Amino acid sequence: MLTVGVRSHDYGKDAPEALFSRIAKDGYQAVMLAYQKAIAGVSSYDDVTPEMVAQTTAALRENKLAINTLGVYMELGMVDEAERSKAVAQFLTGLKVAKETGVANVATETTPFHKQPDAAPEDALKSLYRSLEEILPTAEEYRLKVCVEPVFYHTLSSPQLAKQLLKDFATPWLAITFDPVNLFQPRHVHSQKALWDVCFDYFGSAIEVVHMKGIRVENGELKKCGFEQSVVDYPYLFSRLKACQKPLHVIREEADPHNGKAEAAFLQALCSG
Repeated sequence: MLTVGVRSHDYGKDAPEALFSRIAKDGYQAVMLAYQKAIAGVSSYDDVTPEMVAQTTAALRENKLAINTLGVYMELGMVDEAERSKAVAQFLTGLKVAKETGVANVATETTPFHKQPDAAPEDALKSLYRSLEEILPTAEEYRLKVCVEPVFYHTLSSPQLAKQLLKDFATPWLAITFDPVNLFQPRHVHSQKALWDVCFDYFGSAIEVVHMKGIRVENGELKKCGFEQSVVDYPYLFSRLKACQKPLHVIREEADPHNGKAEAAFLQALCSG
């Protein structure tokens, strides 16, 4: 029930046929797509035409790649009202493109703290709530799930806040993108299972998209790395994902195309093991 995919733009920005051919040759079975980051000639969702959608979906079919999520990463937690409104408008355009593409999910993060250092976290959270209040009616109309991603240095900064968000909106059209590393801090190295258990207990049933990458701790700081050097307990994470008993795309994030076959095989072994 777990399908191995990759973030398309990790393989560059190109015409759909060339891009998806490279991805498929490395053994991936699915992609997560952000048009503006992956498809040549697109700088925003306003640039996506019906012809481009048709070309993209045809290239996916030709390369036997599944897709269930568009990445429409907008700053929905901005306290500045003009910036927040602009982000919502772009997100709504992304929802329209997602409907035309035929996916089930649209994924977003929730604004990193460093982008508005003078904003109080509680004010950013209020902005996120306002944004979702404006977005979710259209998502429901299009029958698309909005998958927000908890990240410890973003507005939705903890499993607890994610749980409360889901409870407050109480709608099937709001779901979770789960990137374990984005909730992982150096103090969790030896208590990972407790962290992952909290995540699955709080929002496991709402997970619709999964991201996987590597992390190591060096001099008390987190550093990006490949899977083989990572301190993440992948076997335990995958045991919990399988226990969800639902079809999920496990998306390799921050992929290294020069090591693509090995990375895809690493994830495939975890999915099928």
